[in-house]
Amino acid sequence: MARAISLQPTSPLYHGNMGELLRMMGRFDEAETSFRAALQLVPGNPGYMSALGLVLAQQGKLAEGVEVCRAAANSAKTAVAYLRLGMVLAQQKQFAEARAAYEAGLALDANFGPVRQALRQLPPVS
Repeated sequence: MARAISLQPTSPLYHGNMGELLRMMGRFDEAETSFRAALQLVPGNPGYMSALGLVLAQQGKLAEGVEVCRAAANSAKTAVAYLRLGMVLAQQKQFAEARAAYEAGLALDANFGPVRQALRQLPPVS
């Protein structure tokens, strides 16, 4: 991925893919840098914004992560953005808000499996 970026440094896709690889490896600071680079190339992209929000939360920057994920979800209304918003909220034990985010994602795409799975993993409503 680093080679692809060196060959095409203006490709947001490569920066985003690098960010996701780094996030999955637990290299959150570097992932943040990659997602921010992708967003410099396509400002406001909800996929990269919500991925950045997730990475921020994984670094312990929870309030900033929620803010970025909310902005992503509100800007484009995609199931993926709502999934990531729900994940960040669930991480903070804000289960009712997480449930609402997941349900908003399902309203946009009733067949999106990751949202369904995340919803099942939430604690039951008390």
